[in-house]
Amino acid sequence: MPRLRKCVICGNEFKSIHGKTACCEQCFIQRRKLQDQEGNRRRYAKESNIPYDKVCPVCGKVFESLKRKYCSEQCSQKARQEQVRENSKQYYEQHRDIIIEKNKIRNAQIRKDSKNREYFAMLDQSEKEV
Repeated sequence: MPRLRKCVICGNEFKSIHGKTACCEQCFIQRRKLQDQEGNRRRYAKESNIPYDKVCPVCGKVFESLKRKYCSEQCSQKARQEQVRENSKQYYEQHRDIIIEKNKIRNAQIRKDSKNREYFAMLDQSEKEV
């Protein structure tokens, strides 16, 4: 689902699809250059395998890591749950009418099935009595 994000280079707001962090091709190229420069700096300084301090975006705790974004599995799960909740809310807002219509049809079918079950249960009882 598209999300409204800020470009990491120019700061413009844009609809991000598939987690893109740059709004246009020029910003994407600039972000890629900056990312490559930082990676090359760490590689040339022989720091590529040395963990560095990061701040967990969920709890704000400072931790050392090379690749992890969150300090613990619990923070990762909390962030994932929040993301799923946000995406579900956004999906519901966009498809509200369709969802309500499908629920009406499903509920009518359930009511119909339960009436049929009651009828057949009543027939079964009458057959047992005979």
